[in-house]
Amino acid sequence: RRLLIVALISALIVLASRGLLSAYSYWGDEIFSVVGSQHSWQTLIPVWVMQGDVHPPFYHILLKGWMSLFGAGEIATRSLSFLCGAGALILLAWFTARRSFRYQRLAVSLLGTSPAFAYYMQETRSYALVLLLAMALTISALALREASFLSHQRKALSLSAYYALSILLSLTHYFGWILVFCLT
Repeated sequence: RRLLIVALISALIVLASRGLLSAYSYWGDEIFSVVGSQHSWQTLIPVWVMQGDVHPPFYHILLKGWMSLFGAGEIATRSLSFLCGAGALILLAWFTARRSFRYQRLAVSLLGTSPAFAYYMQETRSYALVLLLAMALTISALALREASFLSHQRKALSLSAYYALSILLSLTHYFGWILVFCLT
């Protein structure tokens, strides 16, 4: 069963990557992310992000660090979103492994075959990171719901993870604030 899930995840990731290696032109918001993330640290947040973008700055900070390692080309910048999307698919498979194998296959297949999933995995914007953080936050919230059965140390760890993920998601996208509010 593990081998089948690994094969399914691998196939879905390969299918979602079909446009990643072809350098097609950035569109407006992607250009905004790349150009903004190339600014100095002094101007990145106060000038570029806070006055120009409608989203909080975490993705731009992460992209700036990513670009310092891998460059500002289309494939390099889009690969950050691709890894976040792949991470979300793997996280979903890990979380649903506690359920039946049929449920796990269904959950992974529904996410992995979604056209929006493949599209946003290949965009130099914050959406795949939002998916990963939102999924991790939801899993963390569910773990906290079960916290009455956990030891004090595990409760504290679950609560710390929940707070950290809440902050990161809120600093990534304004819809993240809504999810944090709803879960809290």
